[in-house]
Parts: sequence; C-alpha cells; structure tokens
Amino acid sequence: MLFTREFDYALRILRRLSAQKVVSIGNIVQCEHLTRAIAYKVARKLNQGGLIGSQRGTSGGYLLSRGLGEISLYDVFRVIEPETMITECMLDGYTCPMNNAEKPCSMHCAFVTIQERLFRELQQLSLEDILGSQHVPEA
Repeated sequence: MLFTREFDYALRILRRLSAQKVVSIGNIVQCEHLTRAIAYKVARKLNQGGLIGSQRGTSGGYLLSRGLGEISLYDVFRVIEPETMITECMLDGYTCPMNNAEKPCSMHCAFVTIQERLFRELQQLSLEDILGSQHVPEA
C-alpha cells in the first residue's frame, strides 16, 4: 500500500483546519501548496466521511467536525482510501489460485499480518499525536 497524494492532501487540509475555525479552500490551497482541483475533491471526501464540516457563504469554508485527538490516521485513511489494501489479493471477492482453504498461500498470510499491524498503528495515532501543539500560522 502506498499513501496516495489524496491521503497526503487530506492530512495537509486537516492540519490547516487544526486551528478549529472556518478556513476557505483558497486559503488551504495557498498555505499548504495544494492544487485546487484535488483539494476540492479531497475536502469533499473528508466532508462526506464526517471528518470536516462545510460552511457556505462569503465567509464560508471548512472546519473540523471533531477535535484532533478524536481523529486517527486510520480514520483519514479509510475516508480517503476505503478499498485500499497492501496487495490486491486481500480485497473482498479476489480469487487467487495460489490461496485456498486447503493450502493457504504463505505470502497472503504474511500480508494479512502486515496489514493488521499497519492498521493498528494508524488507529493508535491521532492527528493531535502528529501535529502536537504545532502552531498553524494565519494566512
């Protein structure tokens, strides 16, 4: 599994929103050095996933829907990449001739263990853990 550009953008958008106030997409794009089109797409996913809220109007924008300590890296990852696994053989419905109930594939078993460890690590790290008391400067 690779952390995609969208995942990176999501983390940078959330960092910009960590001041717990409404921030425009223009401000986010400028301060975090993001492309506008992908930033809108990622913000929409974060909004639909319940991690951020949106406010319309001339002073509108986005804001966190929960505190930084309540959002784990796993939460962000699952909103942005809900179907991603470290290898496609782990996806639901994938049939591999080398992996079956009578003779499990040793590589598949190893990948399952790695995936579980990675997800556990992502679940244990909140945005607050990563950002700490990092001050996000005003734009």
